[in-house]
Amino acid sequence: LQNESTVLPVGVKAEFVARLVDAGHTVVETTSFVHPKWVPQLADAEELLGAITCADGVLRSPMPGTVLAVKAAEGDRVAEGQPLVVVEAMKMEHTVTAPVAGVLTRLAVRPGAGVALDAVLAEITPEEAAS
Repeated sequence: LQNESTVLPVGVKAEFVARLVDAGHTVVETTSFVHPKWVPQLADAEELLGAITCADGVLRSPMPGTVLAVKAAEGDRVAEGQPLVVVEAMKMEHTVTAPVAGVLTRLAVRPGAGVALDAVLAEITPEEAAS
């Protein structure tokens, strides 16, 4: 999408990513560490990453890096959009939020841990299934 002549709305980009995942792609590069001055099509990276949902409740690292903070514990009830894990790489922080409301059933990382791209950070049992 960085080669598009106009900047597409975040909703359109998120839908495109969802369709790629539905088609069976397991890895989709959604953004890049590029200054918006050079590639304005990627200036909405943080908003896009927040708009992409994972229906299965598995939180994955959006980048290789180090876990700076874990903001919940196993067994906690979490709300959709609640910040759960902060990952840092190259002095850039990304807060990974709960994609669904439910119970945090598995926390796979702790502060200081190194994580790879797409590594599982945590798992949430969605509210409907947790009841």
